[in-house]
Amino acid sequence: MDIVDIMGSSVLKRACGARGEGVPGPFRAWWNVAPSDIVVKPRRRKDFAWDPAWVSHITAPTLPLWTDHDPTGGLDEAALLQGWLPDARLHVIEDAGHWPQWEKPAEFLRAHRDFLLLGKDPV
Repeated sequence: MDIVDIMGSSVLKRACGARGEGVPGPFRAWWNVAPSDIVVKPRRRKDFAWDPAWVSHITAPTLPLWTDHDPTGGLDEAALLQGWLPDARLHVIEDAGHWPQWEKPAEFLRAHRDFLLLGKDPV
């Protein structure tokens, strides 16, 4: 049993149930375990927001890894971030929410491996 099996069975499945009928969906799963002070209090959330004042200073090749169903930040936010990073290569994992490392572990790991070890843009 690896970390994906452990986390998938104990955290993710508890949060959103097994995939299939009755799954409350990515938003509900996220809401069940989200830190409520960040989610509920917009003034607190601004402390964690992207800001071009510091993001634009990141000059290393960067892989913003996003999902198409993340309730904390949509693809519009990913596009904004990509525009601020001088050398960004956005990769979107489809049909995943806030935890692609548990929801789509093979694609998550492949994207990182291709980018970090092989120097390739994930496809």
